[in-house]
Amino acid sequence: MTSVAELIEQLKEGKITKEEMIEKVSLPFFTQSSLTEKTLTCVDTVPDDTHISQENSPDHETEFEQNYLIEDEDYYPRLPPSMTPKDYSDSLSSNFLHRQIQWDLRRSVEQERLKAQQQQIIKKNCTFQPTTNIISHEIIESPFERLSRIKENFRLQKLREEQERMKEEEELRGCTFKPEINRTEIQPRYLDANEQRMSPRLKLMLKDQCTFAPKVKGVAKGMKSVKEYVKQDPFERLSKPKEIEEPKEPEEEINSSSKQSIVSSTGYQEYGDSFSSRPFFERQALYELMKIEKKNYYENMPAPAPMICERSKKLVKKEFYERNNEMIEKKLKTLKNTEKPEGCTFQPKITKKAKLKKNRSFAEMCHGDSKKREENINAKKEEINQNFRNFLDSGLFQSKRYTNVTSTIKILDDPDSYVARMKDQQRISEQRVKSIIEEREKQELAECTHAPITIDAPSYVKQIARNMAMLKAERAANQEPKKPEWR
Repeated sequence: MTSVAELIEQLKEGKITKEEMIEKVSLPFFTQSSLTEKTLTCVDTVPDDTHISQENSPDHETEFEQNYLIEDEDYYPRLPPSMTPKDYSDSLSSNFLHRQIQWDLRRSVEQERLKAQQQQIIKKNCTFQPTTNIISHEIIESPFERLSRIKENFRLQKLREEQERMKEEEELRGCTFKPEINRTEIQPRYLDANEQRMSPRLKLMLKDQCTFAPKVKGVAKGMKSVKEYVKQDPFERLSKPKEIEEPKEPEEEINSSSKQSIVSSTGYQEYGDSFSSRPFFERQALYELMKIEKKNYYENMPAPAPMICERSKKLVKKEFYERNNEMIEKKLKTLKNTEKPEGCTFQPKITKKAKLKKNRSFAEMCHGDSKKREENINAKKEEINQNFRNFLDSGLFQSKRYTNVTSTIKILDDPDSYVARMKDQQRISEQRVKSIIEEREKQELAECTHAPITIDAPSYVKQIARNMAMLKAERAANQEPKKPEWR
């Protein structure tokens, strides 16, 4: 059995919990179960007040508790005649638990207060004030609220889906129709695709599976004749036999001859509707005549004249220098009319070289700068890589100049003396640093012009100083190191 002080230490270190400590605190002449029940009820009924009363403070402990905490673990204090064992156990456990809980509460309150003070100090020292707009203030919210909102929305969505599923199930329950479906798929034979009965054209169509669907313009509203033509049945129109032409009367022949003469004079040809009823040689002669007339028409056609607009005619009348002077005068007028804004004192200095340069194009102003920057970066990278390649040239390592060169560390040649060599190098570097510090101090003393006047002390004063130095040295040698303070 351990003492209460050791149990408290174990509780501080985190080795045991409060419930385990309460179970171990019980006396041997009491039952374990009754004590744990009482302690748990005391923990549940602890008041919220953080201030400790004088009766329960460590300075006002009862005589029995002090004896129990101070004496050995085998010693049990004598109970007064007015108290029973049950009353004693109740008072001891309740007082101890009350004090422990009050200490924990006070410590947590103190920690929160210190944290708040530290945050206030940090806020006072912090002068940074970021500029934020109204929208950002509205958007900002704590992650707890955002995540809880997302979780709630997800939960509501699940509930909606569950309700919809239940609703569908209820609707299906009311449906009593059950169609009878064959176990095997049966269909008419004419729907089966038989390759033997297919034509080669149909086979190609099925293999190609043409998905092209051309977009065709419909008939316009004003095209009445086309609408009537489309309304007719194409089979009747194409299968209808051709009507036999009746012989022409002499008057009609005269009209047709006059008509042909008018057409030939105007340059446009107009012939009959069809040549199929005429004999072959007659049609051939007509084609030859048409060819000759067409050739003569194109030979006698006048050359095409250009169509010049009024603006171009005005420009042609004036010379180039006149038009250029007019344009310059307009620009000067616009420059004179434009007044400089108030407070504008910037006057750019344009060099001769800049004046001679051409104006930048639209593409150069958009992408020229970024392109030049990328080219410069790539050129620098290439230069660095080239220098690195030259450095890694194989001829550099095959030169006879570096045959006598050895490593300063010499790990492979002499690994045993590596530590000693490193210590020697460290010692040499420390000596070098000390010499530099001494030289610096000498320079500072040389620059110092103050020379204090000192008087030689008497012999007894020197003796006292020597004795005090010896005493301090003895004390320092005999003094034991202090234990660190408990925090």
